[in-house]
Amino acid sequence: MFKDLSWEPVIQIAGMIVVAFFSGLYFWALKSLGDNYSPCYDLHLPKSYIVTGPYAFLNHPMYLSKIGGLIGQFLMTGCAWILIPTVYIGAVCLISIRREEEISRIFHEAKNPLPS
Repeated sequence: MFKDLSWEPVIQIAGMIVVAFFSGLYFWALKSLGDNYSPCYDLHLPKSYIVTGPYAFLNHPMYLSKIGGLIGQFLMTGCAWILIPTVYIGAVCLISIRREEEISRIFHEAKNPLPS
């Protein structure tokens, strides 16, 4: 169904750099989360908002790093099959982001109710 693509070495090297970058982003975000990290796509109220590390610049660096790492693997290998889990994981990440944003909004409103 999918044909493996023959990449030029420069594209493969670019893929390695992309994977390295997003791996670094992932571990930086993981370290910044501390006790708020959960390895599963589950919903729980955080102990606190994280605004340090990559969270000072991005709302969801771990999700971004997962998708970016898969894109880097595609560039490294030229294997079109990698695009299937990339699309799937991207969809799961988008669903999780929407749920987390809703919980975040509820959490924020509970901590800071609007004046009546």
